[in-house]
Amino acid sequence: VSNYFNDEIVYSLTGGRKKNATKESSNNNNDKNNKQKVRKSLFDKMKKKEEEETVSCRCDDTNKMDDNKKKDSFSEKVFIERIEKIISEKIIYQPTKKEKAKKKNNEIENIIVSSCNTTNTTNNGDNENKNTTNLLLLLLGGMIGGILSFVAGLLFNRRSSSDKKEDFLLPATAEYQRYSPPIEYPTYDLDRPKDSFIQICDMLIDELLVDLTLNYKLPQRERDWLYNMMQYNIKGGKMNRGLIVVNTGIDILRHNKQNNLPTDDTTNNTTLCRLAVLGWCVEWMQTWLLMTDDVMDSIDMRRGKKTWYRKLDDDYEGGSWSIAINDAFTMESLVYKVIKRHFGYDPSLCYSIIDIMTETTLQTELGQLYDTLCNNVIPLKDFTPQRWKQIVQYKTAYYSFYLSTALAIMFMSSKGEQKKKEVYDAVRDLVIEMGTYFQARDDYMDCYAAPEKLGKVGTDIIDRKCTWLFTKAYHDVLLQQQRQQQKQRRLSSINTNNKDKNKNNETESMIELLEHNYGNCDTKEEEKQIKELYVTLGIPKMYQKYERESYQKIQSMKESYEKLLENVGIPWSIFENFIRKFYAGVHPDDEDTKNNGTTMKKESQQATSK
Repeated sequence: VSNYFNDEIVYSLTGGRKKNATKESSNNNNDKNNKQKVRKSLFDKMKKKEEEETVSCRCDDTNKMDDNKKKDSFSEKVFIERIEKIISEKIIYQPTKKEKAKKKNNEIENIIVSSCNTTNTTNNGDNENKNTTNLLLLLLGGMIGGILSFVAGLLFNRRSSSDKKEDFLLPATAEYQRYSPPIEYPTYDLDRPKDSFIQICDMLIDELLVDLTLNYKLPQRERDWLYNMMQYNIKGGKMNRGLIVVNTGIDILRHNKQNNLPTDDTTNNTTLCRLAVLGWCVEWMQTWLLMTDDVMDSIDMRRGKKTWYRKLDDDYEGGSWSIAINDAFTMESLVYKVIKRHFGYDPSLCYSIIDIMTETTLQTELGQLYDTLCNNVIPLKDFTPQRWKQIVQYKTAYYSFYLSTALAIMFMSSKGEQKKKEVYDAVRDLVIEMGTYFQARDDYMDCYAAPEKLGKVGTDIIDRKCTWLFTKAYHDVLLQQQRQQQKQRRLSSINTNNKDKNKNNETESMIELLEHNYGNCDTKEEEKQIKELYVTLGIPKMYQKYERESYQKIQSMKESYEKLLENVGIPWSIFENFIRKFYAGVHPDDEDTKNNGTTMKKESQQATSK
């Protein structure tokens, strides 16, 4: 029987596919043609071999020849059933060992039953010939079933193991994986957190330049360009978003250590460095977002120096500033190179990181769309508090606060049980509320803070931005006053006195001032008039009230979420760090916070007095 199972037959049995081919869904027509080819190939060889054996025997006994013909007829029928069963069942799916054994037993029983039935209908002669035929067919069926099961098992097991390897094969970059040197993390010194954090950034830049040189044949000039671009744009900021990742991970690590979870110095250093890598992924994401934002908003200064596109415009001629757009997109691509290199050891974790990064990128770009439509596309009456909140949450809060916190939680739980949805929902609610307040604070500082403290020149009024201050002044104060005055005029049957008329005229003039000058300030004097109008309407005092209300809301959320988070290893100290940092003058325990709050109150009082 083994003569029938050469390479050609095995190739046919697998549907005409090679052994190392990946799994594909079979086409019904191809399966039908394959069955016919297998049947024809097998029976042609079988018939030829039987004819040769018959001629060599030179048997003159007619009865014996008749018995051989009956035997051939029966063997062909059984063989057709066996092959069709193999093709229809084995090729479609890969059975387990228990299923294989059960099928084998069932097939032998079917052969015995079918042989008995067939023999009774075709041969009522000699009992000795009948018993001999049944025995031969039983042996033949058992041998065929065993050999086919063995061969098919080998083939499918080999294909299955090959498929497992190919599931993680990245064909677009498989060639480049040969040039990936091992990762050697430096020592992360918690006594010098910012220096250690910057050290990781330098390591990542060096790794990328080596990768781009070896795998992408990057010439020296382009390599120098990317190096200078990254050094100029990445560094120089406060690094708050990246350090949030590290500090959140440290809080979780210390919390777990108090719960007697095993850790060692080597594991802790690798963990800290990988947290820093995630932190720089967030910082680099912010870098390329700011580079594009600077171009769209025509911003000249960023972090106390010229923006990248403006620097290129000054250093080179011929519209070289536009290269900054491609540089921003390059920065985005390099983020995912870093993620793949440092977290590819865990495909599930790597996929989760890429998922939240791409989702947050989309959210931020949608927030940028909401924001840019305010630039002379939609009227000022649509600059509502609801639209401002939508802009803030999508453009700032998700990538500045939730992304950093969620990445740290995700990474720290990668080796244990993954956190449930309600945990991430609780974290999101907390940090989005704080992120929303943070943007209101940023809008306030853009209007009243000194450029040296702000790190840039405030341009929200000139750029016609939908800010917290404008939405409060225009919608919550002026338009509300206008509606109340109009309502009073409709309800009053007598003429309004001169005092009411003057008040109505004053409200109308303020609305006209905002509508005419907001986003159309040709001089510093017109911008100053809007800032003074904010003070007249009491916007600084409204901001201080909003600050207190937001802080109280966070404290009420603490009562609801603290126990839930503590039970899954997320300490409340993570969010306490946010509160101390952002709620200046409101948090009762921190001296630095009190000093910052006192400074902001003085600025508000100075603005009010002016």
